[in-house]
Amino acid sequence: MKKGFTLVELLGVVTILAILLLMGTATISKIVKENRTDMYNKQIDSFKESAYNWAMANTNKLPDPGNSIRITLEDLIRENLVKDNIKNPLTDEIFDKSEYFCIKNINGQYDYIHNGDC
Repeated sequence: MKKGFTLVELLGVVTILAILLLMGTATISKIVKENRTDMYNKQIDSFKESAYNWAMANTNKLPDPGNSIRITLEDLIRENLVKDNIKNPLTDEIFDKSEYFCIKNINGQYDYIHNGDC
């Protein structure tokens, strides 16, 4: 009696492995995309915190109630609150220095809006 696998059995195993590989690739791709989005959101939160720190150091430049100002990433870099040449996790390109936060004064409360309408 011969020992070994038939061609049909080998093809069946290869097909099953290919299906498992495709399912795993799709899952890993989704996880990577979600992680990049999470990293982007954390980076924006870090910029927002830097804008807040800028505001605390420059209270004389903050807007009057009902008004707003724009603080750019370039301004934050110049004030050494953010490092230069930070990569955007979504695009793998350097963040544009024209990215900004709109700081709005709403009845004495300041709101920081990323690329918001100033």
